[in-house]
Parts: sequence; C-alpha cells; structure tokens
Amino acid sequence: MIQSHKWIYETYSNVRQVNGTEDGSVVCLDDDGNEVAIDLVTAQAKSDEDVARRLLKQLRAVRNVKLAQSDWTQMGDITITDAKKTEWDTYRQALRDITETYTSLYNVVWPTKPE
Repeated sequence: MIQSHKWIYETYSNVRQVNGTEDGSVVCLDDDGNEVAIDLVTAQAKSDEDVARRLLKQLRAVRNVKLAQSDWTQMGDITITDAKKTEWDTYRQALRDITETYTSLYNVVWPTKPE
C-alpha cells in the first residue's frame, strides 16, 4: 500500500489528486478529473523509502532526547566514580550506535540506562 503520496506529486506535475482504493492501490487525477497513469512499482518503492526515512527520523529524535538527558554525565565537574563514568560512556555510545541496528521505534531495544 502506498503510504506517502508526496513522491507522486513531485514526479508527476499534472497530478492534482491522489485517491486511495480499498485494495491499497491509488488513482491519480489531473485538473480535469482525468486519470493519470503512474509507475506504481516506482511509486511504491519511493513511498516505502519515505516511510522508512520518517521512521528513522523519529528514532533519532527519541535517541537524541535520551542523549541530552545524560549530558550531565559528561560534565567535567561531575563527581561520579570512574566505573560509573565508564557505564555512562558505554550507554551513550550504544545510543549513538542505535541507528546502525534499528530502523524505527517499533522494533528498537534501548540500552539499559545506568543507575
């Protein structure tokens, strides 16, 4: 099912309306209501890419919040043990690396935050 119509509008300048159908396909219409033929395979691939890009952006946003919440552990005047500092460093590196393993918030397993 094509979830993002953005690519269709960008590629086919004569398309003014995109309607979804019950079977998951789309019907594209021009200004006069005439159906516009589009390459559905490419449209689906571009839609999938757009959805994946948005999911990854959401994952990065949550990851960035988690990093910001642990920024205090990197301050020079913080009084924590070297062992605890290493735990936080490891946690923060795992957060930075999360997008190498996971692609969305739906499947991510977050690293355990030190206490």
